[in-house]
Amino acid sequence: MTSQESKSAPSTETSIHGNGFRISALRCLLPMVCRMAPNLAARVCLRLFLTPARTKWPAWERAFLAKAVMSTLPFGSHQIAIYRWGQGAKKILLCHGWSGRGSQLGAFVQPLVDADYSVYAFDAVGHGGSSGKQTDMIEYSDLIGHLVQSLGPCEAMIGHSFGAANVVIAKSRHRFETGKLVLLSCFSDGEWVLNRFADFLNISPRVLRNLKDLHERRYDSSFSWSEMNIANMVRKEAIPVLFIHDRKDREVPHAQMEVFSGSGKPNFRFISTEGLGHRRIILDKNVVRQVCQFVAG
Repeated sequence: MTSQESKSAPSTETSIHGNGFRISALRCLLPMVCRMAPNLAARVCLRLFLTPARTKWPAWERAFLAKAVMSTLPFGSHQIAIYRWGQGAKKILLCHGWSGRGSQLGAFVQPLVDADYSVYAFDAVGHGGSSGKQTDMIEYSDLIGHLVQSLGPCEAMIGHSFGAANVVIAKSRHRFETGKLVLLSCFSDGEWVLNRFADFLNISPRVLRNLKDLHERRYDSSFSWSEMNIANMVRKEAIPVLFIHDRKDREVPHAQMEVFSGSGKPNFRFISTEGLGHRRIILDKNVVRQVCQFVAG
């Protein structure tokens, strides 16, 4: 890694696939484009699906960054912004959600540093202070694998939403060891995210099929949407896993956590919150306390 100052300021999580487009206009326009030019519609929708939003860092996130040691890590053709707090021998990795940044999980930092952990966070490709404009679950999960290879084994990984799912995918794809997982507001199936995106934008079934085919061809058939079942992947884990989800989450409904809880795995623990929604859950003091107790316990 190379040290660098971070002067740019980007993104917050707006929705599972929030972005700067005028969504209401697209919802009206896309059905017509799907009928008249389905291949074009598929390319446009795939680009939209893979493009996170970038917004300015709010003051509360900048306060966390002011205490971080910042560096960059090469990853393919990209430069990834890395943040570290603390000097402990045991490492924790924080994985942010879609259109988010590592600093959004800053509420977990000080309690973990106080417990003698080194806490690492990062901005995924196309997010925050990292380079790029588009990314997806495969690239994000490969980045997690790359980070583990660079940093060494982590005592625990804490992920929120898109980041939580990608922690699971990364462990499944790259077979690295970690002590515990914390999955906040995690969805149970990657294909569910894409299907929900298609429903929201009124994308036709034909165009959705074309979109999936286009995306899979980017990986020369080494990736299939049908294999992106997060619940199936995490059921293979023998390590302790903590799931936390809010009952009023409008972006990833609480029913998604119920898919995981139906597995009956004794190493799984589930906590439901009330009234925190999708974003405030990562700032809530009680949630932070329970996560840190689970990690250190």
